[in-house]
Amino acid sequence: MQGREALKTLEQQLAAYAYEKVKERLNEKKELRDKYGIWCVGTGQLVRNCGLAQALAFLESKGAKNDAFKWLLCDLNDTPGLPNREGSLLDRVTTNYDVADYVFATQRIQRVLVYFKRFAVSVLGADPTTREEGEGDSEE
Repeated sequence: MQGREALKTLEQQLAAYAYEKVKERLNEKKELRDKYGIWCVGTGQLVRNCGLAQALAFLESKGAKNDAFKWLLCDLNDTPGLPNREGSLLDRVTTNYDVADYVFATQRIQRVLVYFKRFAVSVLGADPTTREEGEGDSEE
């Protein structure tokens, strides 16, 4: 069985990882599960717009008060194939990674977030058009 694991493509590994993590949330409270699903859908865009470090900092700040954000941050932290597995992903990208590692980590996180988004929609029933209250532009 170990040999078969080595034969999986990177995309297969990332898809399997995201599927397992999203599936773990099926038994959680609906409110937290829904918030997790919304942010699985939206975090890829956050990374593209703000950069990996800012997106992770946002998830960490929200995770202090809400488990859904903490779960997603932990799930991203353990993404297969990231360099230097010591410490949190936010610590690594802000203090330990050189430019090449940062770019690599950003690309890897964006790739795995595609699968988190797909499985949040198909497994958790997240609506990809739903925006969390207070998210986005306001007319204040």
